[in-house]
Amino acid sequence: MKTKNNPTLYAITMIEKTKLQMLKLGIEGEIIKHPETDGTHSEVIAKALNIPLDHIIKCLILRSKRGKLVSAIILGNQSLDFKKLEEISHMKKFSLASKKLVQEKIGFPIGGVPPIAAIDKIPIFVDEKVMSKNFIIGSAGTPFHGLKLIPSIFKKFNITISDIHKH
Repeated sequence: MKTKNNPTLYAITMIEKTKLQMLKLGIEGEIIKHPETDGTHSEVIAKALNIPLDHIIKCLILRSKRGKLVSAIILGNQSLDFKKLEEISHMKKFSLASKKLVQEKIGFPIGGVPPIAAIDKIPIFVDEKVMSKNFIIGSAGTPFHGLKLIPSIFKKFNITISDIHKH
């Protein structure tokens, strides 16, 4: 049975993939299930989990003009400042990566990319405001599961922490 044709099996596979990545990287976190709420919109998931919007994070996978991929992690109530990201990354003209490219290179579907999925795969840029939170919740591999983390885990890896949100 193909996992893509069976949504339940596919979700289990993506969650297991997230857990394996956590184990491989030595990251502690909590998988949170929200089956009736599609977590692709930060506002919806914050309301469903009854937590402030600024504790939800977005993990964006972007493609530069030359085809290089990066991950940008910002708070749910923020917008990415593409110009700041260009300056910090020394890359130009970012756009959101396609579904196919994200699945192929990162291994997760858009709307389900965990904030730890791109570690050791592509450069990661975390907004400095993310680091000020006592906890954050990003995706855990599916739009219906969240991954609760302590932001300080990002300091363990070769990740750039900077101001990348619009003011």
